[in-house]
Amino acid sequence: MENQNRVWLIALGLIGAIVLLVLATRVQEELRPQPLRAHVAIGVGTEPARIGRIEIRAGTPFFLYAVLEAKGRDGESVFYTEARALTVGGKPVPENRLRPTARFDEARVLWFSVEGARPYLELEESDSLEALEFREIFRADWARAWSLPGSIASAQQEASGGRDGLPVPDFGTLRFHVRIEVFGPQSDITPIHRLHSLAAAELPSEWRRFPTVSATLEGALAPVTRLFGLPQVELAPGAAREEQRTLYEWTERALAFSRLTLLRRLIDETGVAWEDVRWTEVELDGSRQWPQPGDLLQAGPRLVMLLKDEGVEGRLDYDDLCLDFDRGAAIRRLGEIFTGKGVVEWARLQ
Repeated sequence: MENQNRVWLIALGLIGAIVLLVLATRVQEELRPQPLRAHVAIGVGTEPARIGRIEIRAGTPFFLYAVLEAKGRDGESVFYTEARALTVGGKPVPENRLRPTARFDEARVLWFSVEGARPYLELEESDSLEALEFREIFRADWARAWSLPGSIASAQQEASGGRDGLPVPDFGTLRFHVRIEVFGPQSDITPIHRLHSLAAAELPSEWRRFPTVSATLEGALAPVTRLFGLPQVELAPGAAREEQRTLYEWTERALAFSRLTLLRRLIDETGVAWEDVRWTEVELDGSRQWPQPGDLLQAGPRLVMLLKDEGVEGRLDYDDLCLDFDRGAAIRRLGEIFTGKGVVEWARLQ
């Protein structure tokens, strides 16, 4: 009889422990903040990470931070992130509203870059700028982590860059997108929450808020290097004035560009009218001293901007590097563009 009572006591104890565990789990789930949305924050140096757009000099390191915004028990937003400080909408988030990501350590973080669906788009007369689409590109080579070192190289640049000894640009503009999948105790296969930051479909209207990094070289190269990584869109001859105006606005907002809007940016930056630019014939055989980065070379309709002296030191020759904007922005050797013997025209806007 005594043994039987002991068995019952043990059974009741086990049942009680299970009930308490279930109740504790339910209470914990009820007290857990309700996930609302995801954000991308961008951090540079010791400055607070910022949700939005930043501009940096080429080569400046930056970090990407995934941010999970949730509704706290008091109804106010709290932010789970590895960033030590955070700015949202230009305002610093109070320290007591920041939370460590350990609460969501079972979450999966997926990173994307947001780019033009096509790096080069030539519109027909019947087309409009609505034909330009943006898309999210999953960056499988980026860590699935709450924070990681940022890269300015688009997926297309990383796929095509580095050929023939040419560098992958450390300048340009790139936008970012993050998705956070939160799993519960019942399943590690099906997420109970799928959160995402601003998406490609929200461009170009949300360009001001979209997580964006623009990295530029200094001086005359700044307005041009900012356009790398962006889609090039060439309007049809005789395009409506409204379309031309919109494309120029998109160039100003680092969304897309054309050869014409690129030239307009150069003219606006330097204040030199295009008809006043002085052109001088030069040869690329090394007989001329290397000019300087940002100078222009043209032959016929082809126009490039000098980037770096890579051939014979101090001389202008076919091995030097330039920025080319024919069917998409790219770094190329002069000999790849200006083939054969002959002269080209050189000019300096400043």
